[in-house]
Amino acid sequence: MTVDSSFFCSMHDVADVGPEQLCDNLLALGLTGVTVAATYHAARDLRPRGSLQRLVDLPAGAHYFPASPDYPHGLEPSTPAPFGDSDLLAALRAATAERGMRLAAWTVFGFQERLGRAQPGLCQRTIFGDPSTSDLCPANPLVRTWALTLAADVARHRPDTLVAESLHYAPLRLTRRFLPLDAEARLALGLCFCVHCVDAARSAGVDVDAVRVWAAVTVESAFAGERREDATPKPLDELPEAVRAFLTARAGVVSALVKETVELLAPSGVALRMLDQAAVEPPALGPSIVDEAFRSGVDVAETARRSGGYQVLGYGEDIDDVARIMNDYRHAIGADAGMRVVLRPSWPDCIETHNLEAKIAAALESGAEGIDFYHYGFASHDALDRVRVALRGLR
Repeated sequence: MTVDSSFFCSMHDVADVGPEQLCDNLLALGLTGVTVAATYHAARDLRPRGSLQRLVDLPAGAHYFPASPDYPHGLEPSTPAPFGDSDLLAALRAATAERGMRLAAWTVFGFQERLGRAQPGLCQRTIFGDPSTSDLCPANPLVRTWALTLAADVARHRPDTLVAESLHYAPLRLTRRFLPLDAEARLALGLCFCVHCVDAARSAGVDVDAVRVWAAVTVESAFAGERREDATPKPLDELPEAVRAFLTARAGVVSALVKETVELLAPSGVALRMLDQAAVEPPALGPSIVDEAFRSGVDVAETARRSGGYQVLGYGEDIDDVARIMNDYRHAIGADAGMRVVLRPSWPDCIETHNLEAKIAAALESGAEGIDFYHYGFASHDALDRVRVALRGLR
């Protein structure tokens, strides 16, 4: 059988060889589509097969296609050279259409250090009032307007799908810390108490003052050295009632934004697939991976119902752990919504073909309608061979 499949890639991969050659290279691996980063956050990446750059520094919050003029004043995108000179996203759409390949536009929303550092008022704020300048707050009306403008800007290129990363809250991102934080303290530190979140919670009947007290006491006890590093998160029903209600209000904020985005995309025929980061963050809410997604305001079942599909990160070395992640999502999503699974064919997840083949089999067993691989530009030649062999075995 032929499995609907793609490689996640960057626009640097497109620029390396051109849209047509990239598509032909992917077809030769047995893939049927491309998932390309239309926007991305700051990163420093090794590209072992890169022809233009082997080490690339990606700037904060960049567009990788010429932007429309429709963004709110002060929130205009930044497009690094040479990606503003020609529209590689449009060229890739033409190349994929010519070959009968699917195109997904991988779009990073709230993880936006450039705007966050320039305008901290757009950002999530901790219990202490400090802005997390890498993460825009989805409850902020200006952020929501900007996010919808971004979705419309991507949609004008008519990809088959917009893969939405960070269209939700983010856990607090820390570069360094020298004290233990248990799961409850990390949960508390990641809650946003900006004026917009507080207003949304109070409108939903939440006792925000009780949540503030819980968060402050929890975090201060960690700062006092009274907590141990612990990766075992509490179940949602063991948290105080006000905290549970606060998390539910956050999920309402995100679900409403997803609904608006789906409605905006509908006339263009572009589908939305949410991509949460639950599989790559240390768990702070449990026991299921779906509960961890809820920490970021993502009601997986509601999001899948509204959009018709979900993009699942099947990250991890152990086959049983990855299968459990996929089955947890499938149980939450239900039988009617589509599910795609992202696998890493490279170290640290996979160094042997049989491991990748088993994960693909588990994904298909869980009802996945498509398999995607991460990341074309970072993969060594042997990782590409694993993908080629694994997909050939399905035919």
